[in-house]
Amino acid sequence: KCWYSEAKLQQQQGHVEHFRPKKKIAKVAHTGYWWDAFDWTNLRLAHPTVNVRVTDYLTGKLVGKGTYFPLRDEAQRATDKAGEVNELAVLLDPTVVSDCRLLSFELSSGRPVPRYKKDEDEWKFQRAALSIDFYHLDEGTWIVDRKDLIDETSVLCDELIAVAAAVPRDDERYELLVADLLERVDHLAEFSSVALQVLYEKGVLDVVVPH
Repeated sequence: KCWYSEAKLQQQQGHVEHFRPKKKIAKVAHTGYWWDAFDWTNLRLAHPTVNVRVTDYLTGKLVGKGTYFPLRDEAQRATDKAGEVNELAVLLDPTVVSDCRLLSFELSSGRPVPRYKKDEDEWKFQRAALSIDFYHLDEGTWIVDRKDLIDETSVLCDELIAVAAAVPRDDERYELLVADLLERVDHLAEFSSVALQVLYEKGVLDVVVPH
């Protein structure tokens, strides 16, 4: 699946995307991070919808990462590998756990949203909001697919809670429900982050995925 959107990738559909673009940076006078062209730590597996600059058919907005790589402070833009340590990237990196935690989802719609509000932490809000736009995470079919997953997972959680409270408990049904929910939050499952959020908000995460 795509490392950014968690959408499934069909055969030969995935793009090997450079987190720091290897060519000229869009809207910036910079020739690109050519030294990272073959650095495997700079590569991410991306859905074409995330990687390619296109006009969204519903909103009319130009979206997709392309060769954009905005920084908090353009003066800190690296001119060699060593200089990258001074950069504060705006766009979220899917290989950084703390970055992934800056995204959340509206369970009523399936739409991705910043975890922090602007008045709580403007920098974290900005990073998440711009990443949703640049990575096209709010693409229409993905929103619908997430909402379907949210609804299905919520039903399973409610049933698990009911079965767990029953006396006597139907252990066979209980274990089947746990197994079904585990499949949905597996790291290889499509949109597993939103399924994890449902389990957390339903209060069954520790039951299904014990720590």
